[in-house]
Amino acid sequence: TNNSTNSNTTVLVGDIGSSPNAAITNPQAYNLTGTNHGGGSVTQSAQVDLNSALTNVSTQATTGTIPLELGGQTLMPGVYRASNIEPYYTMNGNLTFDAGGNPNAIFVVKGTRLTTSANVAKVVLKNGAQSCNIYWSFVTAATNASVNLGFNTTMRGSILTDRDITLMD
Repeated sequence: TNNSTNSNTTVLVGDIGSSPNAAITNPQAYNLTGTNHGGGSVTQSAQVDLNSALTNVSTQATTGTIPLELGGQTLMPGVYRASNIEPYYTMNGNLTFDAGGNPNAIFVVKGTRLTTSANVAKVVLKNGAQSCNIYWSFVTAATNASVNLGFNTTMRGSILTDRDITLMD
């Protein structure tokens, strides 16, 4: 991501980084279990990998259509996108990923932006679904943030974006 902004205390499980610059603002507001690679060689290498992943995801055919409001939905394995040209998702409740008993099931959600509601947005894993097999792909030509996670959101999976991620209070 280009920049990461955070307010309040957020728990980040794993590493964090920003590229091409090291702009991770308000770092005292999060508890990091991994390493901050802001602007370093690890992050620069990750940027190359991110670009490859975004290209890979963009070429995958959509297997299911989803509404713009993700709360209350249950998704089976597949590649999902809303029918809108520039899908801007909201999540105001639980979004369930159901692997149907297959721990290798892959889930992809394609769009341009996502905003989750504070204290109610939660990704739920069911029947063997694993966080490592969930990919959120947000690519847009717009300059505004593409991912805004509300306070106390439970997010699972890998967020792939060429724009900012904001952890809101």
